[in-house]
Amino acid sequence: MISYLDRMMQSNLILRNDPYVYIERPNYEDGDIDNIFQYMEYDYSDGRLWINKWFLNTFSQLFPLNLEQSGEFIKTWFENRFNVKINFIE
Repeated sequence: MISYLDRMMQSNLILRNDPYVYIERPNYEDGDIDNIFQYMEYDYSDGRLWINKWFLNTFSQLFPLNLEQSGEFIKTWFENRFNVKINFIE
């Protein structure tokens, strides 16, 4: 599960725009670089981690976890990879 998340992170863009950290994939196919897919967004101001519902559902289907367990696993992974403290998941 960690390898899956690490590969997702490495194959996409990590953007740091205070107070946010984003993991996203721009869509260059249609020439519109503003058309992006966000996997996650962390907000330093309140410690919120937003996880894209489609991505969370996919992760939960790939691994033997329900949605809540998947969210907690991703939360722990994100905290470790970015050295942040997450207060809640949205």
